[in-house]
Amino acid sequence: MTKVVLHGAFGWATKYEIVQHKYGHTDCEDRIQGFAEVLEIKNPPTSKGSILIHIYWHGRGSYYFEFARLIDAMNAYEKILFRPDKIGNMVSILVEEPGYVFYNHTMTTPWFYET
Repeated sequence: MTKVVLHGAFGWATKYEIVQHKYGHTDCEDRIQGFAEVLEIKNPPTSKGSILIHIYWHGRGSYYFEFARLIDAMNAYEKILFRPDKIGNMVSILVEEPGYVFYNHTMTTPWFYET
């Protein structure tokens, strides 16, 4: 069954059971539109992690960071500066956080939002 995870005024479909623990977005007048969220995937494939920070910037794609524990991802989320012109800083901040496991960038739909 396809589910929808809401992101402000729109949603992203998924075949996974996802809990969105945190969500933040840019203002509609910002030069580059985007959002960040902390996700817990309840039924991930065995090769994938279940705790993620997902950052999406329109035109720049999705960045996602896997963490070992939800508390690690929640703490890391609070430290990032949510600004599209600082994505390099966000990457360097998140990969140094306790519990960080894996990082990926994709211009296509990330695996957890496949239907």
